[in-house]
Amino acid sequence: MNAYRSTEPSNYWITALKICILIVALLLSIFVLGKVFFWLLALVFAIVKVVAFIALVVIVAHLLLKLLFGFDLYHFVFGNRSRR
Repeated sequence: MNAYRSTEPSNYWITALKICILIVALLLSIFVLGKVFFWLLALVFAIVKVVAFIALVVIVAHLLLKLLFGFDLYHFVFGNRSRR
C-alpha cells in the first residue's frame, strides 16, 4: 500500500484556515438563525395563544348557556350530524 502524505507545512495552515472559516460560518448562522427563529417562535406562540383563548371562550359560553338557560350550544352548532 502506498499512502501519500504531504509533509508541506502549508497544509497545516490550510487546515487551520478551513477550521477558522467553519467557526466563523457557524457563528454567523447562529446570529442569523437566532433572529429568524425568535420571530418564528413569537408568531407561533401568538397564534397558539389566540386559538387557546377562542377555545376557552367557546367552552365557557357553552357551560354558562347550559347551566343558566339549559341551551346546548354544541347541538345547536353541529345539530344531529354528530350522532351517526
